[in-house]
Parts: sequence; C-alpha cells; structure tokens
Amino acid sequence: SCLAQRVPSAAILCRTLPASDGIETEVVLATLRDLVEEQTNQQNDPQSTPLELANRRVKIIATLGPACWDDDKLDALLRVGVNIFRLNSAHRRDGQFEALVPRVRAAAERVLGREGANKVKVMADLQGVKYRCAEVDAAFPDGVPLAAGETVTLALASEADKEAVCKKGHIVLARTRDQIDMVTSLEEDMKLLLDDATMRLRVVKADTPESKTCKVEVGGNLKPRKGINVPGLDRKGPGLTDKDMEDLECLLNCGVDIIAMSFVEKPADVEEVREAMKRMRPAADAVFPKVFAKIEKPQAITNIDDILKASDGAMVERGDLGSEFGNPLAVPFYQKLTLKKARQHGVFCIVATQLIEHMIRHLTPKCAEVGDVANAVFDGADAVMLSGETAMGVDPVNCVKTFRAIVDEADEKRYMFLS
Repeated sequence: SCLAQRVPSAAILCRTLPASDGIETEVVLATLRDLVEEQTNQQNDPQSTPLELANRRVKIIATLGPACWDDDKLDALLRVGVNIFRLNSAHRRDGQFEALVPRVRAAAERVLGREGANKVKVMADLQGVKYRCAEVDAAFPDGVPLAAGETVTLALASEADKEAVCKKGHIVLARTRDQIDMVTSLEEDMKLLLDDATMRLRVVKADTPESKTCKVEVGGNLKPRKGINVPGLDRKGPGLTDKDMEDLECLLNCGVDIIAMSFVEKPADVEEVREAMKRMRPAADAVFPKVFAKIEKPQAITNIDDILKASDGAMVERGDLGSEFGNPLAVPFYQKLTLKKARQHGVFCIVATQLIEHMIRHLTPKCAEVGDVANAVFDGADAVMLSGETAMGVDPVNCVKTFRAIVDEADEKRYMFLS
C-alpha cells in the first residue's frame, strides 16, 4: 500500500492483479518497485552508452537501405543500440556491398572504439529459391489489376520472348531453372499466393507444362517482380541458385560475419552453403561466416531438429512462413516452436518481419506491435530484426531507439516466462 500511495500506476496494478491469479506476491512487489523506481528516478537515469548497448543480451538487427546507410545514420544507429547490420542480397547491385561493409566497420570503430567494434556483426541473406513474376507492362503503373472471379494465364516467358512482361489476363515468370521447375509442377487445385499472400490464385487447368489457367480468388494489383508462394510445393533442384552463387562470392570478398540461407527445407541445404564456400575458398586456413537457416517453409518445420543441428543459428521469417503455409494463423505457433527448439539445441535464434512495421511511415509503433516484440523476447529470442523499418522508414534512428526500449524492458522480465 505504501508503494501504491507513492505512484498512481502502482495503485492501478494493485487493483488489477489479485493474488488469486496465481502471481507470486514477491513478483508483484518487484514489479511495483520497478514502477516506483522508474517514475521517481527518471531524471537521474543515465543514458546507456553505445558499448553498454553492444553488450545487451538480446540483439537488434537493422536492415540497411537508402534510408539509413549514410555515415551519419550508421553512427546514430550504433549509438541507439544496433548490434547487427543486415544486407539483403535480393537487392544487391554491383559494387554496392563492397563499398558498404567497410563503411559499417569504420562506423563501428568510430562509435565503439577498436575493441568494441568487434561486437558489431554484418549479416547477409542469400535469396534462395524465390519465385517472382516478371516486370509489368508500362500501361499499368499501379500494377496489373487482378479481379476476384476472373481467369488469368500464368506462364513462363517463351524462348523467343524472354523479356515478356505481365499484362491484363497474363502473368509471366522469367525462364530460370527454379521457375521452370515450379510452373511445370503445378497441378489443378494448387494455390498460388502473390505479394506476401495479399492475392490468391487457384490452378483450374494445366494448358501445357509451361502454361496454366488460374482463377483469381483474392484480387489486387500485381506490381513488378512480386513474390509468389506455392504452399505444399516441394523444391526439385538444389537450394542455391545461380544468383546465390554470385552473391556468395561477393559476400565472402566483403568479409561478412553471417550468411542467412533462405527457404531452407532440410539440413542438406545448410551443408550446401558450407560446401560452396569451401569450393570458393579452398585454403586450409580459410575462415568462413556462420550459416543461419531461415525458417519459412513447412518442410523446415518438419525437419526443424536436424536443421538446427546443422546450423549456427536460425531465423523465424514470419512473412514467408505465413505465405508458405497458406495461412498466417500458423505463424504464432511455429514461431514459439522454433524458439523453443532453438533453446533446446543451444542455437542462436532471430525473430524477423513486420515487428514494428507501422514505423515505416509513422513515428510510433502500434500497441499490438509492442506486444509482438515483447512476446518474442519472452519466448527466448536472441535477436529481433527490423526490415523495411530501417531500410526505407521515415526515421530509422527513432525506430531503433523505440525498438531497443521495448526489447530491454521485455528482457528484464523474461525470467518470469522462461523455465
């Protein structure tokens, strides 16, 4: 009662947490004391130094992009708590990463000093087998309209017209090895999810091996090079594409610390990356990046234990995980399952995608997003990742500062939830 008299929010907590709810008395009192300490000593609370932030248990990953890759922004992001910078190879341009990685290293040394700079890591994704539509006809600047109920043709670009584009009633895919395998494997009643499952097609007829008639079940506007997921489709070929091999060579030259392999289905996909690196750098004393498996396919969940044993770390990539399952309702359970399995195997695990996506265009997160981030930490995440929020958001530095506050607050309490 004495605590409640000193701080109004403590009084509210007293009224809303009856002892009969099974909450230990000492835990309630500790929470009240935290509130009192926080509200009575706010003015005297020293700001954390960048080095203190670098030592925090739960790490923050920021994706690099035009909104944040200037030197002053890199310095500012390190000062508010970024531990790992992420490069997305899907958007790599010649010479871009080669220039950017040394600038990240230099920023870390400026902000943290030579010794502290070693705590800052650079992670890069390999795109993996990702299906995408082709470019869109210039007559549709807002994207090709797909109306629910209409039928459209989904087909590979022909050998004679490899630069074919998507247009009204016709969705085109470039003739890559993996997309040829995908289109020729499509059967009647299989579903295709476009642009992070915002649109949905169903195959109604296989016209030829390279062309299918599909019915639009959920419509929208299809923009250039948007992703296509096919729930339940098993990949035929290897996990690494020709582009991945080019990206991997670049990333080894850049000296990144972590390679995150996309669309892993089995432990052999992780070993494929390791073997490729060994072929590129056959010297006995070669040092290789750690290999993380991105968990975003049903097959990865089926093989989760073996994948974690083969990997140095894992990432729950929630956007594609929901699309690959064809149902976002599956994501919360499989996120918790992966985090639990990762703890059992002693493997570093990241939760990624859409954590505080509201802050791409706004200066504060939604309350539900705050809870989402905190619950990832409560469930044992070793790191949480920002994607578009930092790569193209309106205020990447404020975004990371907010993210760090949520993460640190949750980290102080997660002992209550982890056995």
